[in-house]
Amino acid sequence: MSERAVLLDLDGLLIDTERMVLAAFNAAAAELDQVLSPALFRSLIGRTARESEALLRSAFPSDSAIATFRAATQRYYEQDVEENGIALMAGAEELLEFLDEREMQFACATSSGNARAWWKLEQAGIAHRFRTLVGGDEVAAGKPSPDIFIEAAARLGTDPKRCIALEDSLNGLAAASAAGVTPIMVPDLIEPDEVAFDLAYAIVDDLHEACRVIAALSD
Repeated sequence: MSERAVLLDLDGLLIDTERMVLAAFNAAAAELDQVLSPALFRSLIGRTARESEALLRSAFPSDSAIATFRAATQRYYEQDVEENGIALMAGAEELLEFLDEREMQFACATSSGNARAWWKLEQAGIAHRFRTLVGGDEVAAGKPSPDIFIEAAARLGTDPKRCIALEDSLNGLAAASAAGVTPIMVPDLIEPDEVAFDLAYAIVDDLHEACRVIAALSD
């Protein structure tokens, strides 16, 4: 068994949900006649629900308005899931097979709440592949704080410095780096910028390429 362990983000990394959330976000905004900037949505990627709510206060006049918007977004999102399911990102199955074949420990480390994350994995058909999942509602602070990765490493019984993280967001890269984890970025909706290049050990095109980097790091 490799000494390395791999900590996997969920949305936009293993499952193709960020676009679904963006569509629901825009549909809810249109329903409520609210103009929201693309930058606001990007700032929410990789955040926990409570931290997202704090960021939404810049665009909404009251907590009740935020609650109404969030409920509408959730309604559109769940309708999309019901009609279309949740697709895996390209290479997700191959990545999980690769980790199993190399007998590498791995865990899901996500800003989504624990129960919600397990639901998404079930919808995507890969929940059975995971033994360990740490959600954003199980730690004091979500990404970009390091708590989620520190807890995930602890549950695997390993040092964060022996872990590799796969992330699609800048918040995730910052969290992994702060935890002492080696971050690899697999971009989805967020294009890497100078900060990403500074934080990431590598930036790869897809999960297939990520497997090659993990192999090099763990050999």
